[in-house]
Amino acid sequence: MSFGHAGWKKEEEEEIKRIGSIKKHLVRLGYNPLEVNWMIITLCENRKLKELDLEEIKKVREALEEQLQMAKKCIEAINSMRMLPN
Repeated sequence: MSFGHAGWKKEEEEEIKRIGSIKKHLVRLGYNPLEVNWMIITLCENRKLKELDLEEIKKVREALEEQLQMAKKCIEAINSMRMLPN
């Protein structure tokens, strides 16, 4: 097990990849890519993801995951409303 900087860097890169994946999902659900970028910039407090430490990157990912879950729930609610009789 490595405790050096290289180990942290790999973990940070994995988190950043996860953020990219969440971004793609949000865009597929209908968010404008610029809107998702704005969310990320806001969560990063105008810093680049690569400038954040691991814990900060995880917080960004977690916030985007919450946004994704909320978006999915909204879509599910709309879809269930379409099935109701007039």
